[in-house]
Amino acid sequence: MPATRADLRIRRWLLGIAVLSYLADSMLVPFYPQYFQQVYGLAWPLATGLYVAVCRLGVLGSFQLWAKLALRVPVLRLLTYTQGAAGVLCLACAAAPNVASFVVLSVLADLCKSSYLLLYPHLIRVAGREQEASIIASMGFIVNLGIVLAALAGGALFDGLNPRYIVVGVGLLDFAQLFISRHVLRIPHPSNEVPAPAEAPAPAAGNGRRLVGVAALMFLFYFTFMLLRPFYTRYLAGAFPGISLKASGLLFVIPSIMAVGIAPFTRRLTADHTIRNLLLGAALVLGLTTLGQLASPSLGWLVAARVGYGAALFLLEIGIDYLLFRWSAAHDMLGNYRVINLMQNLAIILAPLLASYAVDTASLTTPFLLATAGALTLVPVTLFCFRSAFRPALYAA
Repeated sequence: MPATRADLRIRRWLLGIAVLSYLADSMLVPFYPQYFQQVYGLAWPLATGLYVAVCRLGVLGSFQLWAKLALRVPVLRLLTYTQGAAGVLCLACAAAPNVASFVVLSVLADLCKSSYLLLYPHLIRVAGREQEASIIASMGFIVNLGIVLAALAGGALFDGLNPRYIVVGVGLLDFAQLFISRHVLRIPHPSNEVPAPAEAPAPAAGNGRRLVGVAALMFLFYFTFMLLRPFYTRYLAGAFPGISLKASGLLFVIPSIMAVGIAPFTRRLTADHTIRNLLLGAALVLGLTTLGQLASPSLGWLVAARVGYGAALFLLEIGIDYLLFRWSAAHDMLGNYRVINLMQNLAIILAPLLASYAVDTASLTTPFLLATAGALTLVPVTLFCFRSAFRPALYAA
């Protein structure tokens, strides 16, 4: 069925909300160690990992709640409440007088912010299953565009202004999402209503195995990815003395810039064998370029390694997402997405803790070695997902 004007309008507004959501979510990520040190005088490396873990534990539970509520309340109506509350809490975070109050308020804000993760399956619902590949590529583009803009803006603000203003900016972005959601709710469209409950058919043979395979890939991908993020700008400061935070921020987002550049060329991924080969090749490149960043003798070599690393990350991300939505029936898409989100958050919790422990007990280079091992482990896991015993289930109509 061709898309109506209302479909296209809502899709554009939803993608706009997604840009703001990921921008807000990524603004402080590259600079957590610097934020704690400059604002609260806390330089303990493990603090960053513990902070990320506590926040993601909140997200882990709260998203399951929002997903259940979305069966009874329209997604955008839910967002008007949660993003408004998140905006208020972010403004309170900016004024937090000590680390303890900052952490408590941050966790509460993240409990509310996690509702924006409902946008992804909601977009699939609005666009229709025939537009899955296009929506996956668009969301990959948007996620990485948000990371690019957030890191560049965060680096510029850290270099010249009080870091607390970054948190104020995050709160304003949450309020912007609230107003856009209210606007979209005024557009007459079935997606702005609660879907009628339908009796789910019996699970197809192999569905559980598919989900286990995709969940394992997703966990390992995010675990590998998140090992480098918390201390990357600190590693750059030690490896290249005198590098500015703006330059560090730019190097941090090179993978996302690469993803933005190649996203338009990934909209035609439709065959399972193509996805399998893409995942295998990207995993090998990810391992090599992770190690290549550590071995780079100059900034030029580092930039080249980051470019290859970014391409591999993006191809892995959209390949895994494509498997999730391709192997999910309409009636269990949200349930499967909840499982996958659970694995994402477990990885996001555990990886920074391991990275923080590694930095605290060894050095800033240890996370690179761990991430290389994780990337190469994606190869056998991918082969497991596509092994011949799975094929009757995977290729069934």
